[in-house]
Amino acid sequence: MDEKKLMEKIKKGDIAAFGELIEMFQKPLFYFIWGKMKDRDTALDLTHDTFLKVWKYRNSYEEQGKFKSWLFRIASNLIKNYIKKHKRNVPLYKNFEFEDTKQEDLEKNDLADKVKDVLYKIPEKYRLAVILRDIEGKSYKEIAEILEVAKGTVKSRISRGRKMIREKILSDSKNLEGI
Repeated sequence: MDEKKLMEKIKKGDIAAFGELIEMFQKPLFYFIWGKMKDRDTALDLTHDTFLKVWKYRNSYEEQGKFKSWLFRIASNLIKNYIKKHKRNVPLYKNFEFEDTKQEDLEKNDLADKVKDVLYKIPEKYRLAVILRDIEGKSYKEIAEILEVAKGTVKSRISRGRKMIREKILSDSKNLEGI
């Protein structure tokens, strides 16, 4: 069912339709927020808060507008309010715990940590596109809709973002060799 029909049901108080809407948008919304906040727990909280706002203000949704735009605007406002309220630097990245200590796995995790660390050092417009494509697995079309840009722009941002990540990792590796 499309989001407009779901919102019609949600406006009437249909909890099952709301659950379906959450299933439909939870992942892209989470990755959008995580891309801006860089903290998984905060992103989870703000994702939850966004859906609470959707329920609370469901009757103010105007059906001629795109639901996805309305949803992401709510999330963006919550992010801005969160940052203002906490007036602190949001951590770049929380460390992952290693479950398996085999050398190969440690090396893979080390590389993954480097990529994630560098990911949060590239400009946001590239970071979001890379996260949505490489972590979330979204199609170019879906990313274009989420970010509200042309499909060609998405491809360009992903390509440039990946290049920035590669160059930064190679640069960091060369700098470490000189120590």
